[in-house]
Amino acid sequence: MTKSRFNNIAEEYVNFVNDNIFLKEFTYSDNEIRIDNGEIELADNIVWVDNFLFLIQIKHRNTSEAKDEQNEIRWFKNKIERIAKRQIKQSIRNILENPDFKIISNSGNEVGISNMPIENAKKIIIYLSSENLPDKQKAIKFYESKDVGLIHLLHMNEYKWLCEYIITITEIDRYLEFREGMFRLFGNQINEIPEQLIFGKYVSGDEISTIDLKYIKFYEDFDENIYDFNFLPYLSIFKEKIIGQKHESDYLFILRNIIKLTRHELKEFKIRFDKSIEISKAKIYHKPFRFSVPRIDCTFLFVPIDLENTRFRGNCVNLLDNLSDYNMYDQAMSKSVSVAIYRNPESIEFIEIVWNYKEKEWQRDKEMEKHLDDYYPFRETKINVTGGYKTK
Repeated sequence: MTKSRFNNIAEEYVNFVNDNIFLKEFTYSDNEIRIDNGEIELADNIVWVDNFLFLIQIKHRNTSEAKDEQNEIRWFKNKIERIAKRQIKQSIRNILENPDFKIISNSGNEVGISNMPIENAKKIIIYLSSENLPDKQKAIKFYESKDVGLIHLLHMNEYKWLCEYIITITEIDRYLEFREGMFRLFGNQINEIPEQLIFGKYVSGDEISTIDLKYIKFYEDFDENIYDFNFLPYLSIFKEKIIGQKHESDYLFILRNIIKLTRHELKEFKIRFDKSIEISKAKIYHKPFRFSVPRIDCTFLFVPIDLENTRFRGNCVNLLDNLSDYNMYDQAMSKSVSVAIYRNPESIEFIEIVWNYKEKEWQRDKEMEKHLDDYYPFRETKINVTGGYKTK
């Protein structure tokens, strides 16, 4: 039997959740770095996508040692309040003091840590305790450090359902920001507020200023259909279908921009992607679909292609490349994720999908403007992406 690299079931489970929610490409669980006089650890688990950074320490209680409440209180004070808090602070210090070090993601990609956005980091302690831990300790939601600021405390079960409910890294980061805002407003009184009630307040969209029991209804009635926006299954199969790749890891640029979308933006993405597949199967001509997200300075283009049209045969790659340029200019975005979808000419029951990524600073281009004036290849962009959540 292969020995797990994880120290306990809590570490293994948090890693499983992060791999599936944030992808293996952006999850780091083997963060021990060898130095001359030994090893240093950056964190038990790291999630890092551009300006999003979660530094996570994980603690697990051996249930065979959990004898009574007093024993569990001592464990909590030692392992959580003292050791985990210290490890979070030390992790940040190690990152700042060793900018030349590199870490390897769970997908095997090596990245340097010099650009880690420590100023944006969410510091999180996740723990799995025994049933004997008193509710008073379980209710503690933050430690405040004069060195590194607020550190979130979450029981593993809470972390699990928060990730399952909120799902996207952008929205989980927003929730943690909201949670910190609650602490700044209520102080340690926040420990008297159940996590489900905080979540309900967040989902309601109301201002933080007050909170009461009515917001638990938003948690109980939370009713999002993950199928509407879950695009993760597609992301595991497209790595080999990217044009213009110079390095094996170039596909990460596409992943980064998709993974940063909110559920509502992902829904718009999935609608256009699925519609493009339908059109390519129907063998009809249709102008590309698209939408743009100024928040991440990226435009998304979906090009269904009918290969029975002789204009497109053998020209799909160039077509996608050119349309990407035109769309980037038209939408005034510096990044573009584009996809061409067409029926395989040799095996018509199969659909081919080709991806393209571009990144360049937007600049005025009169020749491009003339081309778009002479022939505008796009539909008008009409999209209304709201930020609310569905409840029953």
